[in-house]
Amino acid sequence: TGVVTSATPLSEQGGYYCDVCECLLKDSLSYMDHINGKKHQRLLGMSMRVKRSTLDDVRARLQAHKRKREEEARGTDTAARLAKYEERMKRLEEAERERKESRRVKRQRKTKQSSGQEPTTIAAAAAGGDDSG
Repeated sequence: TGVVTSATPLSEQGGYYCDVCECLLKDSLSYMDHINGKKHQRLLGMSMRVKRSTLDDVRARLQAHKRKREEEARGTDTAARLAKYEERMKRLEEAERERKESRRVKRQRKTKQSSGQEPTTIAAAAAGGDDSG
C-alpha cells in the first residue's frame, strides 16, 4: 500500500482508469457514461453515425433470415429424422441377420463335407434348414 498524492500517476490513483483516453473516473456510473460517450468511441475508431439502409439491403437481410429459418425448420424435424433412423437400423439388422445365417449355412456345409456326406444330401439339408427358420 502506498500514499496517493497529486503526483501519483492517474492509473495508480483510486477509481476507474480508461487506458484508451488516459483519464480517471471516480465511480462506475461515470465510467459507463464515458465508455459509451463520443470521445471514447471516436478514439476507438468507431463512427457514431448510422448507415442509411437501402431497399436492396433490407430485402437481402430478409432473404437471409428466411433462408436461416427454413434451414432450422429442416434440421429440427426430429420425428421424421427418428423414423428414418429407425428404418435404417432395421435394414442394417436384417442385413446382419442374413449375413450371419449365410455364414452358419456355409459352416454347416463345410463340416458335413468334411465328415463325408454327399453334396446332394448337404443341399437338401440346407433347404430343409431354411424352412425351419
